[in-house]
Amino acid sequence: MLLPQQPRDDLALCNPGVPIPQVVPRRFSRFNLTTEWKRKCSSLPHPASAPDANWCWEYMKHNGCYASHGSTTWFEDQAKVAQFGQAPPPAELAMEALVHPDLCENPLFGREWRTPFESSASLSWMRATVSVYVVHLRSATDRWPLVSTRLKELGIDFQTVEGVDLTCLDDYEQALREGLLPKMANGSLGTLGCAAAHFRAMRTAARGPKALALILEDDVWLSDDFPAKLRQLVDEAPCNWQILSLKSRCPFGKCVSTHLSQVQPDGNAGRCSGVNFGFFAMLYRVNSLDHIWKMLYEEVWSQQCHNTDVALAGISDKVAYYAVPAIQMPGLLHEARLPSLRETRNSKSFPST
Repeated sequence: MLLPQQPRDDLALCNPGVPIPQVVPRRFSRFNLTTEWKRKCSSLPHPASAPDANWCWEYMKHNGCYASHGSTTWFEDQAKVAQFGQAPPPAELAMEALVHPDLCENPLFGREWRTPFESSASLSWMRATVSVYVVHLRSATDRWPLVSTRLKELGIDFQTVEGVDLTCLDDYEQALREGLLPKMANGSLGTLGCAAAHFRAMRTAARGPKALALILEDDVWLSDDFPAKLRQLVDEAPCNWQILSLKSRCPFGKCVSTHLSQVQPDGNAGRCSGVNFGFFAMLYRVNSLDHIWKMLYEEVWSQQCHNTDVALAGISDKVAYYAVPAIQMPGLLHEARLPSLRETRNSKSFPST
């Protein structure tokens, strides 16, 4: 099964020489563990609450990638947990969360990223091709100077999209009026507000005048040669691409080029299983955005998968989604060390109406 091809007019925004990978169904299960290893991992104290989980895989995620914040390879994660009997040693049975890891799962590709594109020409290309949106909560006054100053330094024009603070009655009522979340939404307010803000940004970007839309969170710091790297990333992408994540932690799928992996649904765990973390910087084809946000909205609210990054990975059998592995540091961007706005709101309740 292949996802739809992009129109021929869009071939300048991709690499026709990169084969378009097959779509992997949601139910696909990659790790064929022996009965003995299933028993061993299942008999240990479980690192998460999940029905019918592959517990060796859960240990790899929780005690490997999650613990390192995505700064290690899946091979390193498996080798680490194997020391404690929480997964088979890689030499015995390699649990490849990324197929063809040598192609893109390498920190050197981020540190030694040399682009053939010239800086000023790339900035002109970006201004002509990419609309940039920054999701920003007005009350987060410590964040705005950081991101706005950096974008101005790089000469990148941008538009602000107001974030959603569901602990504030005005924000909550406005989000309901816009249809950013259903009336009966229930969950952690920081996470729900983050989802609502990204839906607002995606709907805004879908009406944009340019071929591509880049949606940034307000705690990202873009690299000095960001326009040239972004242009190169687009030049690497298979021609069916609809979404490029510029930084994805715990990437699950298949490497397809030096800087990109194809995101695939994790069939080794249930829905919302927790791979491909991060909505730091998302590049979309504008002609696909209406379709994408509507499918994502359904997954987030109807399936109760409130983390938009994980939810998007869960529907990667329906959209052509590629991502830069976070291990490629510094790559295109890094996150500023700022307190989490989501976590400070997750313990609060909906405002009284």
